[in-house]
Amino acid sequence: MVADLPDYVREMNISGQVSSTVSIGDVILSPLYDEKTGTGTTTNDYVAAFTWDVRGQKKKSILVKNTGASNNLTVLVSKKCHSSGLSWEEEAASDIEEGSYFLWRSCESYATVIIQVKSTSSGNSTTYQYDAIGVRL
Repeated sequence: MVADLPDYVREMNISGQVSSTVSIGDVILSPLYDEKTGTGTTTNDYVAAFTWDVRGQKKKSILVKNTGASNNLTVLVSKKCHSSGLSWEEEAASDIEEGSYFLWRSCESYATVIIQVKSTSSGNSTTYQYDAIGVRL
């Protein structure tokens, strides 16, 4: 019977699909993990390249790669304990060269993680790619 399912079963991915949820009666089963990817171009100032709702995710990894050839990039990780609350900076990495990566991992609880990027040298942009995964169990 659905009502007798333990809480951890209700959050398991029984659909096998990352982007969907499964509804059985009044119980909603969330995906087991969440993956994100994207690309962009830096500017002279920090710009949010990626804002991620990570509520309920136990483990999170974000990888940012400098895919351009014209400039290094700087990455700043900010977090929020409440989705509309205060944010604080955790770590920054500068001078990420062409083809190099920045990796951020956490098992801490947050509501939101924000990855910001900017050009290391003002006046010359570069491109980047980010990949992210969060696991609920």
